[in-house]
Amino acid sequence: MTFSPRTETYVNVSSLSDPYNITVTKPTGTVDGDILFCWIGWYAAVTIDSVPSGWALLGEYLVNTDRYALYWKKASGEGASWIWSFTATAPVRAVCSCYYGDAYDKSISNPIDVVSNTAYRTSDVNCRAASMTVAVAKSPLVFWGGVYSTSSKTFTKPSVPTTGWAEDDDAGSTTPDFWTEVCSMVWGSSGATGIMSATISATLTAKHAFAVALKPPVAKAFADVGGGVEGFINPFRAMGFGETGHGTEAFNNPFRAMRFSDVGAGTDVFTQGNLTADFTRLYFDSSSQSTLHFHCPDCGEADHAQRYWFNKDRGSGTMYYAIPTHVNVATGQQCVGGGKTIKLQVSTLSLSRPDGLL
Repeated sequence: MTFSPRTETYVNVSSLSDPYNITVTKPTGTVDGDILFCWIGWYAAVTIDSVPSGWALLGEYLVNTDRYALYWKKASGEGASWIWSFTATAPVRAVCSCYYGDAYDKSISNPIDVVSNTAYRTSDVNCRAASMTVAVAKSPLVFWGGVYSTSSKTFTKPSVPTTGWAEDDDAGSTTPDFWTEVCSMVWGSSGATGIMSATISATLTAKHAFAVALKPPVAKAFADVGGGVEGFINPFRAMGFGETGHGTEAFNNPFRAMRFSDVGAGTDVFTQGNLTADFTRLYFDSSSQSTLHFHCPDCGEADHAQRYWFNKDRGSGTMYYAIPTHVNVATGQQCVGGGKTIKLQVSTLSLSRPDGLL
């Protein structure tokens, strides 16, 4: 599973001018379906009073003069940039991050699972996001650490929940005096992440961190295979055709138990004169040239009908099978199905095996 960053874009302003706007440029290469984040830090007792359409707030810290906010959106028909507005002037830094790949669920409008946004203002070198509980294994995680300092600061990426973090950005500017760290990973486990802490190059109290977990894609399965949904977890396994009434085996072994369900309501109808029967137990066995088995339409007993050996590819046509005289084991009497003929209309049939044998 992939979860990769595009190149970040930045805003660095020492003092906003009226109307107190910042313009954030879209990261190069952004396409519909990508996940966009915008981290904003500013140093003044002011607030953001206008947010561009489609962007949603994930968290903010407004207690001290150094302030932080994190927004997100799912890319869809984006223009070249977006504008945020403030209530008054302030030094401002913004970092716009964009992620793409197949590790998050693109089929839903909101793939955000959980957000960590807890203040940690102890005077030390830790810029930390509180532990968060991730619902599903293989979820993408993203970490943002930000500090206010009038001199340059750098970071060392977190080592929790694992050392698998990739450092996507470690940068800053003395123009607004903010410095940022952005990291990402796909975490193979679920549950509590533990405290995620980036290490700052010097002791600070003016700092804040966010972390976000995204929902991974949901495994797709074929509905109602008659006894539980397995989908294609293993090649050829559990390809079920509707409600078979006899349990679903499908392709546990190559060619075994391909069953045609409810043939009286579908296109696979077997007729002879006034006889219409549902051959729910028509199946292929596991031989390299599979035997097509019929059960008697009157008593349901197996292997009373003749067999037909399918080659790898069978063209369309009509086949007839005479049912031999036999005893109905349930009654002990001769079965009335003996002597009847089964008519089977066959469309093109192609079979394959994962081991290549045919």
